[in-house]
Amino acid sequence: MSVWLAEAPNFGVVELLVILVVLAVVVGGVAALVIVIVKAARPTRPIHPMGPPPNGFASGPAPQQPTFAAPPAAQPWRSQEDLATRVRRLKQEGRTDQAIHLVIGETGMGQSEATQFVNGL
Repeated sequence: MSVWLAEAPNFGVVELLVILVVLAVVVGGVAALVIVIVKAARPTRPIHPMGPPPNGFASGPAPQQPTFAAPPAAQPWRSQEDLATRVRRLKQEGRTDQAIHLVIGETGMGQSEATQFVNGL
């Protein structure tokens, strides 16, 4: 055995881990300092907001838009007549069941209440 090995310090696992952690902290600190210095030395550029590409897409030609027929004219969701007038018209046409369903849908009445309402008109 050589003399150097006999005089070498006896490092255990804990001591080696402590040395590695200290070394890692020092290396990380130096790397962070280098990054800060490089960013500070870089010339600043004005930041311009990006607008949309000219054709609306990142690259390539604009896709062809399909042509559709004009939509139908908007229909009023409710007739201009009041409920009683519509119910009377349905009864005159012999469509009593539809009149009852119309009353249920418009008012939220139950079946028997709507039937009484339609029969009462």
